[in-house]
Amino acid sequence: MKKISYLKPLFLFAVISLIITTLSRILLFVIYSDRILEVDNCWLVFPIGLHMDLILISYLSFIPAILVSFTPEKFLKPVNKFLAGYFIIFLFLYLFMEATTPEFIA
Repeated sequence: MKKISYLKPLFLFAVISLIITTLSRILLFVIYSDRILEVDNCWLVFPIGLHMDLILISYLSFIPAILVSFTPEKFLKPVNKFLAGYFIIFLFLYLFMEATTPEFIA
């Protein structure tokens, strides 16, 4: 039986994704604080944003988690290489989306 350590790349992907999106949300809050503070319950941006981020991360992690969970040990190394590329691509897309958001809002 596999130990849970084979899910470490998934957890790392989730943590890095949450860091990227949370820092971006804080930066956007600071940049546009004059607009945001005019709205009632403006602090709900953070828990609602965290909720949406966790939903997206779960969607992106579901198929890799199933793939890694049911892959036999002898095929795990090539699958892990594929998943490393998968996670790098999606982390780049996360970073790109968050970097272009201020220009989109402006």
